[in-house]
Amino acid sequence: MKRLAGIYRTYMKSHNLNLFLLDATFKVLFCVFILPLVSYGMDYVMKLWGQSYITQENMLSFFTFPPTIFLILLLIIIISVMLFIEITTMVLYCSTEKMSHRPNFICLIKYGIKRSLHCIVSRNYALPFYSILLFIFTITPILIGVAVYARIDLPGGKSDGAFIKGLIICGLIYLCFIVFHSMFAIYYCIYEHQGLACAIVQSKQLIKGRGFKTVRTLIFYNLLLTLGFFLFYYLVLFLTALFIYLFSDKTIIITIFLSVYPKINFYTFIFFSVLAFITNINLITSLFTIYREEEFKELQPEEGAFPRITLPADTKKRNPILTGIFIFILAAGLSNLYLTVRNDSFYLKEALSGILITSHRGNSHVAPENTMPALENAIIARSDYAEIDIQQTKDQIPVLLHDSNLWRTTGMNRNIWDLTYKEVRNLDAGSWYGEEFVNTPIPTLEEAFEFCKGQIKLNIEIKANGHVKNIAEILVNMIEEYDFEYQCVVSSTDYNILVKIKQLNNDIKTGYIMTATYGDFYHREFIDFFSIRSGFISKTVVSQAHQAGKEVHAWTVNSANEIERMKSLSVDSIITDNPTLAREIIYRNDKNKSLIELINRMLYHRTFYKIVH
Repeated sequence: MKRLAGIYRTYMKSHNLNLFLLDATFKVLFCVFILPLVSYGMDYVMKLWGQSYITQENMLSFFTFPPTIFLILLLIIIISVMLFIEITTMVLYCSTEKMSHRPNFICLIKYGIKRSLHCIVSRNYALPFYSILLFIFTITPILIGVAVYARIDLPGGKSDGAFIKGLIICGLIYLCFIVFHSMFAIYYCIYEHQGLACAIVQSKQLIKGRGFKTVRTLIFYNLLLTLGFFLFYYLVLFLTALFIYLFSDKTIIITIFLSVYPKINFYTFIFFSVLAFITNINLITSLFTIYREEEFKELQPEEGAFPRITLPADTKKRNPILTGIFIFILAAGLSNLYLTVRNDSFYLKEALSGILITSHRGNSHVAPENTMPALENAIIARSDYAEIDIQQTKDQIPVLLHDSNLWRTTGMNRNIWDLTYKEVRNLDAGSWYGEEFVNTPIPTLEEAFEFCKGQIKLNIEIKANGHVKNIAEILVNMIEEYDFEYQCVVSSTDYNILVKIKQLNNDIKTGYIMTATYGDFYHREFIDFFSIRSGFISKTVVSQAHQAGKEVHAWTVNSANEIERMKSLSVDSIITDNPTLAREIIYRNDKNKSLIELINRMLYHRTFYKIVH
C-alpha cells in the first residue's frame, strides 16, 4: 500500500493535469464531431421516416424503423471506438517510463490511435464495447452518488423512486463485480497484443491472491474522490449563490438560481466524471504496473525490472495546445454562467405572472382522485383548473376514472367498458383513500359539469383506451349543453380525437399530451397547448411553443424544486397533486433578507439529476 501510494502520488503530481486536459480534449472532439453527427443522423432518419417529430404516440414506430436501428448501432460503434482510443491513449501516457517527461500531444494522439486500431483489427472486435464497461466502472462512485440524490418521477407523478434507486445502485455494484476481475484485460491487449478472452483470463490470474488489497485500494481512493465531489459541489453552490445575490434582482434570486441549477448539476457531473475517469485509469495502471513487476520478478528474478513502454517524441515543455484547451473550457463555463444569470434576470422579470395551477385528478392530495370531494377541494385550494380523466361505461356514459381497470380505486377487478353505469354507480371509490370517504361514488361527467359550473374550470382528459365510442360527439354536445366552451379544455394522447373535437367546435381548446418530445412538433394543427411531462420541458421547448402560438402545460409537478423550475421556465400551467404548495411557490415574493437565507433555501431544494421513467 505504501509503495502504491508513493507511485500513485508521482503519477498524480506529474500526470493528472495533462490527463485531465487530454480527456477534456476528447470530450471537445466528441462535441465537435459526434453531436452534429447525431443531429444530422436524426434529421435524415426522420426525413426518411416521413415525420418531423417524436412523441410517445409514434416513438415505438420510430425506434423500430430499420434506418433508426442502423443509426443507433452506428453511433454505438463510433462512440465505443472513440472511447477505446481515448482509454488506450491515456493508458499509454500513464505507462511512460520517465514520468517527468511529457509526450508530445500530437504524437501521443497519433500513437494512441495507431495502437488502438491495431488492437481492434487483430480480431479484438469486442474491445471497444468492453471499454464502455471499463469507463462505467471508473465513474461508478459518481453515478452512485447521483443515483442516491436523484429524485425519480414514476408514471402518474409519484415520486417514490427508492426501489428504482436501489435497482440502479445494485446494477452498478454488480457491473463493478463483473469488470473488477477483468479490469487489467485491456492492458494485456494494448501491451502484449492479446485477444480479449485470453486477456480476461490473464487479468483474473493477476488479481488472484491480491483481490482484497485491490478492492481496499480502489475503495480508499474513490471514497476520497467522492468526498471531494460533494465538497466541490457545495462550494460551487455557495459561489453561485453569492454571484446571483450580488448581481441579480433580489426579488427573483431563488427563481434565477433554479434556472441556473440544472447547468450547475450538469457541469459538476461532467467535471467529476472526467476526474473519476482519469484518477481510476491512473490507479488501475499503477496497480497493473506493480503486480506485473512482482510477477516478473517471481518468474525471472535475474532479468531485472518489468519492461515498460516508452512513447516517442518526449518533450520537457508543457504543450500549449493543452493549456489553451483548459483556458478555453474554463472561460466558456464562466461566460455561460454569467450570460445565463444576466439573461434570466431580464427574462424572468417579465415571465413570472400568469402561471395557472391545475389540480391533478381534482385535488388528489387531500381526497380520492376523480371524485366530487376531490373537485370540491380543488375549488377550496383556489386552483384555476381541475384536471379530470374520463372514460365510457358499456352504455357510453362518460365517467371520471383514470385506470381502465377498477381494481385500484374500487376493489372490483373489471374494466370500465364491461360495466353499465348502473353497475358502476354502486361501487365505492373512496374507502381506499380513507375512512371519511367511504361510499364515495364514481361521478359522471355531467355531475362534474353541474358542480363545477361557475366555480372552477376543467381540464378534461379523454383516456384513449381503445374502447371509447363517439366520445368526441358526446363530449362536445355536453360541453355545448352546459355552455362550458370557455370553462374547459380537452386533452388526450389521441391526436385524432382532438382533431375531431376541433372540427365539431373550434372554440373548445385542445391539448396534446406528450410523455416525450423531440423534433418540430410545435406547429401541429388543431392543438392549442401541449401537455408535457415536466422532465422534458426546457426553456427552448417553452420558447418554441410560445412562438408557434401554443401553450405549455407541465405534468405532474409535485416537488417544490420542480415547481420552482417550471416557474422559472414560465410554463402556462402547472398540473400538480398539491395545488396549495404550487400556489405558495408561484405567488410568493422571492426577496431574501440575507445571503445566508438564500443559501439555506438552496440547500433545502438541493437535488442532482431528475430521472424520468
